[in-house]
Formats: sequence, C-alpha cells, structure tokens
Amino acid sequence: MDGAETGRYTADQAAVVVTPLVSQIYAAAAELAGLAERLLVLQEHQYADRP
Repeated sequence: MDGAETGRYTADQAAVVVTPLVSQIYAAAAELAGLAERLLVLQEHQYADRP
C-alpha cells in the first residue's frame, strides 16, 4: 500500500508538502523583519524631528 491508499503521508510526500510551506514562512519572517527595521528607522526620525 502507498500513502494514498491508507490516507497517510509517507515521509517523502510530507517533505514535498512541507518544504514549500516552510520556505514561505521563512520568506514572510524576513519580510516582517525588514518591515520592523524600517518602522524603527521611521520612528527614530520622527522623534529626532520633534522640537
């Protein structure tokens, strides 16, 4: 029996499904880190511009 017949994933099938998901999570985390850095820079400039 293969994974399709039992309703269970084999390790290889799970890896094929999970790998792109993990890549997307890492990409999203990198985007959020970049956004957080930009927001901190903007916040620092805002406070520096205040009298």
